[in-house]
Amino acid sequence: MAVEDPAAFPPHFRTDPRSSHRPGLLSLVVAFVVALGAAAAGFALVSQRTPSYYAAAATLLDQPSAIAASQDSGVVDKLGRLRFKYAGIVRSDTVVDAAATDLNLPPATVAGRIVTLADQDSLLLFIGATAGSSAEAQRTANELAQQLTSYVDQEQSDARIAARDRVSLRTVAPARSAQKVSPTNRQRDTAALGAGVAAFAVALGVADVLRRRRR
Repeated sequence: MAVEDPAAFPPHFRTDPRSSHRPGLLSLVVAFVVALGAAAAGFALVSQRTPSYYAAAATLLDQPSAIAASQDSGVVDKLGRLRFKYAGIVRSDTVVDAAATDLNLPPATVAGRIVTLADQDSLLLFIGATAGSSAEAQRTANELAQQLTSYVDQEQSDARIAARDRVSLRTVAPARSAQKVSPTNRQRDTAALGAGVAAFAVALGVADVLRRRRR
C-alpha cells in the first residue's frame, strides 16, 4: 500500500499533528486577561486584611552578685534556663490580668497578643506583642514587660531571698517602634502572583477542553 506524500496535498489540506495541542492566540489572550483579573483580586484581598504590628521590649535577667562570684558558667547557664520559665509566666493569669487592667483591655485580648523570644547569645528576653496599630503594640509590649518585672520581684520577696542573692528582671530597651507584619508588600505580591498563575493555567485548560469539543 503506497504512502502518500503530504507535500502532494494542497496547503489548506495539510495538518500539523501538533497543532491540536497548541493553544490559539485567542485562548492565550483570554487566559492572560483572566490571570490579570485574578492577580488584582488576590492583591486586593490581602491588602484588605486588618493591619498587624509587632513591637518588643528587651528585658535582661540578671543576678549580679552570683555572676561576679562564680568561677564557671553555672550561674549564667541557670539564668539562661530561667528565661524560658519567665517566657511562659508572662502568659499566666497573674501577669496578663494585671496588664489587661492597666491597658483597659480584656485579658483574652492581651493574652492573644503575646510573643516572646529568648536570645540565644545573651540573657535577653524579648517581651513582644502584636496589635492593630504601632502605638498599641508598643504599649502592650512595655506593659507586659513591666508586669513581668513586678512578678519576678514579688516572687523573690515572697521566697525571702536575700537582696544580694536575688534574680532581677529589668527592661534594658523598651519598645519604641513597631514593625508592620501584615499585610506586607511581599505578601501582596505573592498572593497576586499565585492567583494569576493559577488562573492562567485553569483558563488555558478550559479553553483547550472547549476547543477539543468543537472538533
